[in-house]
Amino acid sequence: FRDAISVVDSYFGNSGSTATSTTNRYTLGSVTGVARYQNCVFEDQRAISVSSPAIVLSRCVFLNSRNSNKTVRMSALTAAWYNLIEFCTFDNCAGTALLDDNTTLKAVIYNNLFTRQSLYAMDFSAQTETPVFAVDYNGFGAGTMGQTSGQYNGYAGGSNDVTLATDVDPYVNKASGDYALDDTNGVDLKAAGFPGAFRGIATTSYVDIGAAQRQESAGGATRLINGGLIS
Repeated sequence: FRDAISVVDSYFGNSGSTATSTTNRYTLGSVTGVARYQNCVFEDQRAISVSSPAIVLSRCVFLNSRNSNKTVRMSALTAAWYNLIEFCTFDNCAGTALLDDNTTLKAVIYNNLFTRQSLYAMDFSAQTETPVFAVDYNGFGAGTMGQTSGQYNGYAGGSNDVTLATDVDPYVNKASGDYALDDTNGVDLKAAGFPGAFRGIATTSYVDIGAAQRQESAGGATRLINGGLIS
């Protein structure tokens, strides 16, 4: 798979060390094309990096990354490639969740949820040229569920980003590994994602921010008993 790689529905656990390190222990695709990961979980990894021209991360969950610098590093781009990070959840990572150290950022990053990173949610501070990117519709925890250093470094933030109003845990049950949105604490992230309304047609999508879409409560049944006429 030198030209491209695609990994779906996979779990990547402890990389073999409990030490905090900047050494990359797992590489997302040493290929000449696109490395795509969908519905994957990365837990207790020391670090994750991209060595292919572009990375696509869709509905992936990153938990407890041990790298003190970054969880996902996007740095191997060529002029013709872009990164796409969508519908991912990053929680309790010992560094910045997404680090792009290109001088020109080329990325589309939306509908991702960031909680409890030790540095930033996203760090784009290496930019020295006009960025070519779209970063918006992302969600962030607040207080102890927020990022220690802030949401962004080198970017002002998207106009449709959502930050939880209070210091609440938006997940159903982290201890048991359930990272779906809680009905109460995660409600601000519900139906707040992209695209929302589709342009040119009368269709609206109600998309939750983060990797997991919340199961809606079942509606109650209605019965009419001895209904009468109303004049």
